[in-house]
Amino acid sequence: MGTLPLSSQELAAEMNQQREAIGDTVDRLRLRLRLRRELNLPRQLAEHSGVALTAAAVLGFVAGRLMRRMLA
Repeated sequence: MGTLPLSSQELAAEMNQQREAIGDTVDRLRLRLRLRRELNLPRQLAEHSGVALTAAAVLGFVAGRLMRRMLA
């Protein structure tokens, strides 16, 4: 912060700068919360259980086939 007293123009400029800084902080927090929500594995599995079960079945099938080939 500058020295006091500030002129009305300096005060307005300082307030605009602070508003922009607060806006940037809020945007970063929103992004962080969105990423945290999207990367929450238990929530994703609960919301997309059909896809998760299908993927697990396919991976299990492929792993079984590979193991059968390796052991034969």
